[in-house]
Amino acid sequence: MIKKLLLVLGVILLIIIPVIVFVIQRYITPPQSSLPALKQASKLPQPQPGSCLVLEEKYCRNAEIVEWQNPKAQKMKLIAFRLPSGVPIFAPLSGSIFKTNEGNSPIDPKAAVLGIYNPENPNAATFGTTGGLTFPEDKFTAQKGDTIAYTAKGVTVLEKYDLVFYFLKFDPEKKIWVTDEKIEQELFHP
Repeated sequence: MIKKLLLVLGVILLIIIPVIVFVIQRYITPPQSSLPALKQASKLPQPQPGSCLVLEEKYCRNAEIVEWQNPKAQKMKLIAFRLPSGVPIFAPLSGSIFKTNEGNSPIDPKAAVLGIYNPENPNAATFGTTGGLTFPEDKFTAQKGDTIAYTAKGVTVLEKYDLVFYFLKFDPEKKIWVTDEKIEQELFHP
């Protein structure tokens, strides 16, 4: 009795398995003629830096210039944004990258920090950002226009912003780093 039952089940499986394979190949797998169209559709336009060099154009005009006083009582102008999660951040200049997930930002200890500097000229302009950030990969250098981070929710800086940017230059007379207001004004026109 059990042998007959196993034989019947075996025959049924031998008939059903080829039918399932046929159905999958015929109706679920796209025909070879549609593969080029699928490959073409996967090449969607990639986000590109806008006129502000750091964000896509649709976000560049959302900048707010805010003044912040650092722990040394030095006032700095920062470019602040309220942005959705997942917005790409582009390198506005080429150079070496430094980044931390949290704990090193004087603006907010919970915020991530990312900066780009020129190691061959320590007095050259630098770029920095702090806020809710995720990093796509372990990169140590960036070329102008590279995607270097994405916005992430969960961190609020300066009480109401998701992210702040700053451009710094070395002031040889004062021997300190100061906000490069000229670059900030040119890029963000707030």
